Amino acid sequence: MLANGWQALFKPHILDRGEAYWQQGHVAELHRTPDGIQAVVAGSEDYEVEIELEDGMVCDMYCSCPYAVDGSACKHMAAVLFAAEDCPEGAVESADDDDDGVIPTPVWRETLRQMTAEQLRSFLLEILPHSTGLQEQLLLSYRQGQDDTLLRDGWDAQLQQTVRRFRGGRQEIDYAHADAFYTALNRFLTDRLPALLRRKAVMPAFSLVCAVYRTAMEEEADSSDGGMNLLMHTCEDAWHDLMSAASVRQCVEMHRWFADQVVSRPDAFGMELLEEILFCDDWPAECLWKNLALLDDLLEKAPDREYRAAELLEWRADIMQALGLPEADIEAFWRRNRSYSFVRDRERNRWQRGTPKER
Repeated sequence: MLANGWQALFKPHILDRGEAYWQQGHVAELHRTPDGIQAVVAGSEDYEVEIELEDGMVCDMYCSCPYAVDGSACKHMAAVLFAAEDCPEGAVESADDDDDGVIPTPVWRETLRQMTAEQLRSFLLEILPHSTGLQEQLLLSYRQGQDDTLLRDGWDAQLQQTVRRFRGGRQEIDYAHADAFYTALNRFLTDRLPALLRRKAVMPAFSLVCAVYRTAMEEEADSSDGGMNLLMHTCEDAWHDLMSAASVRQCVEMHRWFADQVVSRPDAFGMELLEEILFCDDWPAECLWKNLALLDDLLEKAPDREYRAAELLEWRADIMQALGLPEADIEAFWRRNRSYSFVRDRERNRWQRGTPKER
């Protein structure tokens, strides 16, 4: 039985993402072990999760995703715990329940195991010239370094080919084909992203996600069957995973791309998600300080749009808190913006909730 209180092991936004992953059915192969729980969580890649329990209390957690490399509690761990909590203990299979036979090794795998390195190299040299798909998989999986020029050029060409295919000679993708178009883009992304993540090619992976997202948003196809939402969730999860795996220098480079998009195309289709990523508090401090200046600039341009100002002010206050600025500075920031009615309403609500002494 899983004891209460494990939720405190996670940051609130990580817990929310984990719960969403569980509700969307990403948790598979949930098993009990003598020491706890094992599961596989499907995301941009399939990740293995192990939860070690002692008297129902979580005492250790492991996930194979990039975010958890430094020991951080990730959304995949949270998703498994939500699944375990929801599933009665008797309904969770024991890890050794199905050990009643050995799965035979496929013939091709056995043949591959028997080949020498020279035989394998010769075989690949023979078949690679005839398969652009295998060529791309080779580059995705084994190309050294972070230079993605060759891959990016190939992705752009393939994505434009996908657009032309779904337009079918028309000027735009019509409603009947929109959902299939977004689903195809999602498949394009998930077919390539895992290989890049496995070799920690952070910037090529980032370029891939951005290229797919940009292609989708430029078409603005009307989809009501969930294809676009699925793609946006895939991109959002991938961006957060990459931010967690990136160095500070790489984060600064990624942050610059988001900032450029928000500043240069403020009213473009799909910009809401880019703003949410840009102004989240997962960035290193160097990027968060840049966000404060950027938000001040955006606020100057939206003085008469109260709903817009409310969003920007909330983001700025959250970032100030993430940077560890004094509470007095944050309250002074709110007071400087009392010209907005929602700020005055906020003060009134805080006063009404306070103790008589605070009033």
